[in-house]
Formats: sequence, structure tokens, C-alpha cells
Amino acid sequence: MTEKDLLIQKQNKKIEEYKEAISFIENKLMSLIVLEPRESISEMVVRQLIDYCKELKKMKKCCICGKKIIGYGNNPWPVAKDEDSVCCDSCNSDVVIPARIKLMFEKDYDFDDNEKEEDVE
Repeated sequence: MTEKDLLIQKQNKKIEEYKEAISFIENKLMSLIVLEPRESISEMVVRQLIDYCKELKKMKKCCICGKKIIGYGNNPWPVAKDEDSVCCDSCNSDVVIPARIKLMFEKDYDFDDNEKEEDVE
């Protein structure tokens, strides 16, 4: 396993820990609404916190730098070849695009052939 793989594995473990913490907070907030009726403004705040927790669970992380991604993210190929991976806008412009440009200038590199080979595997 490479150093990058170990780092990604460590980051994924942290993400799972955060998701568990968010679920715990979400459950506690839900119990506040059900068990202790509050004023409508307080209920609204709690519901917004719950919605925010749900959104945090859905957020993706950049496969290169590990920062949270706002929006859809970018295809990190050729830096990361996992189909589910996404990268942030900064890494896309600073790392991924230069890597693609470098590939264009490598001798005997054909993008179409590479994509066909990856599809077969």
C-alpha cells in the first residue's frame, strides 16, 4: 500500500467518525423536538441544525487534498483513477489539468486508447 493510499484510508476513517458524531448529534436534536416542545423559533433552529447535519453527511471530500467540496466537484483523472473520486476546484486547476497537459506531450500517448483499455479492465 502506498503512502497516498494510507493517507486516503486514514481520511476515510476520519470521515466515518465524523458521520457517527453527526448522527449522534442529529438524534439528540430530534429528541429535543419530540420530548421537549419548544417555542416555534427554537424548533426552527433545531430543525435547521438537523438539516445542516444531513448536508454534512452528503458532502464529498477532495481525493487529492481532503478538503470538503462545495458543488459537484471535478473529475480527478489522471491523478486519481477511481470512478467515485472527485477533486476540488483548486486541485483541478493546480494538479489535475497540469497532469493532463503533461500526458498530452508524452510520446506515444493516445487518450482514446487509454480510455478503451480502462473500460475493458
